[in-house]
Parts: sequence; C-alpha cells; structure tokens
Amino acid sequence: MEACHYLDDTRLFTPLGLHLLEQKYKTLSQKMKDNALDLCDIVKKFKGMASPKKPNLSPSSEDWKLLLDAALSSYNPLYKKIILSEKLIPQEIYLCTLMMLHFTNNDLLVLLNTSSQRVTNLKISANQKPFGEKTAKTLSQNLSIS
Repeated sequence: MEACHYLDDTRLFTPLGLHLLEQKYKTLSQKMKDNALDLCDIVKKFKGMASPKKPNLSPSSEDWKLLLDAALSSYNPLYKKIILSEKLIPQEIYLCTLMMLHFTNNDLLVLLNTSSQRVTNLKISANQKPFGEKTAKTLSQNLSIS
C-alpha cells in the first residue's frame, strides 16, 4: 500500500528531484501542505477507521508506520523535531501525529482505542516533554506552530 501518490515518481528521489521538490514545498502555504497530506491514501484510511460507523476497525502497526512515514515526508520541521525526539512513547507520537492532521478528540479515542482520560493524560505528557507545559489544553496550539 502506498503512502502518497506523489511518492510513486522515482525521479523525485534523485538529488536534483529532491532539491526541486524541497524548493517547491518551501513556497507552499502551511494550509496547502496540510491539504496535500490529507489527500494521502493512508490519511484517508485513518479518517475512515475513525468513523463511528466502523467502531471495530483499529489501525494495524503497518497502518501506523505508513501514517508516520507520510507525515515525516511532509517536511514539517516541528513534526520531525517531535517525532525524532526520543522522549515520546509510541502512543504519544501517534497522538501528536493525529492532532497535527486535525483529527477530532472523538477520532483520537477511536483510533488510539483508549479512554478519554487516557487521551488527556497522553496530551499532558506529550505537551510536557517537547514543550515543557504540563497541561493538555495547549498541545494543539503548540503542534500548530511551524
């Protein structure tokens, strides 16, 4: 399963192709960057799994890997800083990834297959480690700063 359609073009992985892609990416607004990531097949799959009509579907470890790969390929420096930080546990990384992709709190409950209290605790922990704030309230705002 592919993460994003643009990854099919192997010419993009040559040094010149990567340079041109990075230059083009730098000219895009953050909204355009987010919209491009929303079009990835794996993001669409997660949005489908978060649907209340499909409560028994949980992401597999391969699904999470594909989602993280797609998010890392977005060149978002803040996301890379958070993900590459060795401080976060996998569930905190998943939480931050979903929040940066603008999934709702209800989506988080379904996709992480956990309670609202656990999501709150993960938010507090994920906010404290990279941002030094021991609160769940500011995590979304901190993740949106680029």
